[in-house]
Amino acid sequence: MLQIVGYLALLAVWTYVRVHSLLLKREPSAAFLYGMIMLICIVIGSLLMARVTVPSFNVPAEAAFRWIGRSLLKQ
Repeated sequence: MLQIVGYLALLAVWTYVRVHSLLLKREPSAAFLYGMIMLICIVIGSLLMARVTVPSFNVPAEAAFRWIGRSLLKQ
């Protein structure tokens, strides 16, 4: 449990520092994207540390990339 709390604290501080620096550089879209990616990583990492079975990412990723690919091919 202490390991998970340490992981969460470390990544939360690191994410705050990076997002703050991106906002100071006036890059809000990059800050938002970085924050969302890190939030996903924090959640998945803490679940894996707690030995919770995480479902496969293949199906949602395939659906997203299929949609992107079809929209690019239509152009």
